Amino acid sequence: MKRNTKALLGSLFVFALVFSVNAGSKTNMPRREEITRKTVVQAIGVDQLEDGSGGMRITFAPAMSRDQESLQGSTEEINNVIVSDGETFYEAVKKAQTFSSNTVYLGQTDLLVIGEAAAREDLAKYIDFVTRNQDMRMDLHIVVAKDTTAEEVLRCDSDDGATSFEAIESLLLDAGEMSYSSEVKMRQVVQAMEEETLVPILPAVTIAKQEESKGGPATISLVGYGIFHDGKLIRFLQEDGAKAFNLLTGRFEYSVAVINAQDIGKMSAQLLNSSVELSTDTKDGKPAFTFRVDLTANITERVSNNANPKAEELRFTEETLHALEEDLTNQLKGEMERVIAQSQSDGVDYLGLADHLYRSDPDEWERVKEDWESLYPQLSIQVEVEPQIQNFYTINQGLGMEE
Repeated sequence: MKRNTKALLGSLFVFALVFSVNAGSKTNMPRREEITRKTVVQAIGVDQLEDGSGGMRITFAPAMSRDQESLQGSTEEINNVIVSDGETFYEAVKKAQTFSSNTVYLGQTDLLVIGEAAAREDLAKYIDFVTRNQDMRMDLHIVVAKDTTAEEVLRCDSDDGATSFEAIESLLLDAGEMSYSSEVKMRQVVQAMEEETLVPILPAVTIAKQEESKGGPATISLVGYGIFHDGKLIRFLQEDGAKAFNLLTGRFEYSVAVINAQDIGKMSAQLLNSSVELSTDTKDGKPAFTFRVDLTANITERVSNNANPKAEELRFTEETLHALEEDLTNQLKGEMERVIAQSQSDGVDYLGLADHLYRSDPDEWERVKEDWESLYPQLSIQVEVEPQIQNFYTINQGLGMEE
C-alpha cells in the first residue's frame, strides 16, 4: 500500500510539474515563430517628421528582398524598404509589425542612419530606443546623412545591384584610403555622450546625384564627419578638413597630397605611416597644447610644366628633397591649423584636448573644467609637422619613352 501511495504521489508531482511548465510557456515564454515569418533588418534610418509634430519616421532596410505588399496606415513598403511613422521610435516599430505580414526583427541590424534634420534637433532622442533595446547590438555602425534624409539614403541602391547598406559598409571599410572619414560604432557614440570630456563625431554620407543629361542612378558617397555639441549636429568636416582632423586625432591611415612645387610642377605624394603626439604646457595661466605630427610620403606622380616631360627631367638632389618636404609641411600644417581655428571658433573641443588633459594631468583638469567652454577658444594650440619623403617612383620617364 505504501509503495502504491508513493507511486501515486510521484505521478501527481510529475503531472503538476509538466502542467506548470506548459502553462508558463503559454503565458510567459516568447512565442515560437518561424524564421520565414520574420523580416530581418540590416539597416535602420531615422528622420524627423516634417509636419512639426515632433514625431519620427523610421525606415527599415531588410536583409533580403521579399514580395511587396499593400500595407495600411502610416506604413508602406516601397523599393524593398519599410517606412513607418510614429510619435516615438517604439510606436513606429510596432506599426511596422502590425501592418506588415512579417515580424520586423531588429537583432541583426548593423547600420543606423540619422537624417540631417533629426541630427540637428537632438541625437539622443533618435537613438535612445536603439541603446535600450535588448535585441539590438551596441557594435552597429552609425552615420549621419548630409543634405538629405535617412530614408532617401536607404532607398538609394547602386547601379551594380548593391543595396545602400552594402554601399555604406564598403565605404566605411575603405575610408582609410583617403582618410576623409572612419567607422564609428554605437558604443563609441554613447560613451562620448556620457563623458564630459568627449563629443560625438559621426561619419557623414550623402547622395551624389547624377545630372539628368548624363543619366545613371544616384550614388552614395562618404564625405567626412558630422560634429555634435550638446547632442545636436553643428557642422560637417569634409575632405581636407576631415583628413586634417584624422591627422590630429590619430585616426589617419593613408591619403594623397598634391604639391605645387615651384619650377617643378604638380606632384602627387602618397601619405602614410602617420603618428601624432600631443603635449601639454602652461601659458598665461592657461593650458597650452602642441600637436606633433610625423608621417612619411612617397612621390608617385609628376605633372610637368612642359608639354614634353622628357625635356624637363628632374634630378632629385638633397636641396630638391628639402624643398618638397617644406612645401608638404606648409600644406598639411595649414590644413590642420584651419581645423583648429574652426574648432575654437565653434567653441567646441572636438579635437580631444579636454580628454587628453583629464588623463594626463587630472589636477589641472579639475582646476579648469568648470570654465573649459569659455577657456577653449582662448587656448594656445600649436602644430608641428615633420614629413619625410622616402621614395620617388618613376616620374621622369613614362612607359614607352625612349631612354
